[in-house]
Amino acid sequence: MRSKLLLSILFAIYLCGCVKEIKETAPATPQPEMKQEKRIDKDASAVQPVVKPKPQTIESVFPLDYFIVSFNEKSGKTSYLKIEIKLQTDSADVEPELENKTPKIRDSIVTILTKSDVDELRTTKGKQILKESIKNKLNSFLVSGKIKATYFTDFIIQGPQ
Repeated sequence: MRSKLLLSILFAIYLCGCVKEIKETAPATPQPEMKQEKRIDKDASAVQPVVKPKPQTIESVFPLDYFIVSFNEKSGKTSYLKIEIKLQTDSADVEPELENKTPKIRDSIVTILTKSDVDELRTTKGKQILKESIKNKLNSFLVSGKIKATYFTDFIIQGPQ
């Protein structure tokens, strides 16, 4: 019985040593980048580095309700587009401005959509051009930040092809 107890204790000590070794050899968790400055003391003979954390910007995604627009095609038939858009911003600071300017944002997007050619929107290239047009138009009047990307989370065209 004593030998089993002694064996158990030795095994536990061995495991503790392995855990300690793993912790010592494990890579450190990444730290945020630090910006170094130098501080000069009054006697100007000692220069000491001062480390300040770099400010981190947090991107955010701003959702818009879906849009439904109609297109009168050259053939005289009507097509409809249902689209849901999310805007990726360069900073969360721009969200209050986006909320305040939602009517202007939606109006700008509706104007862009109705001026678009429905046949072009059926292509990948047409969708990319639309994304860039929306991003550029919104960035032209945003003050507190910028739109980095435009995402279509729903895109349905109904009508004749």
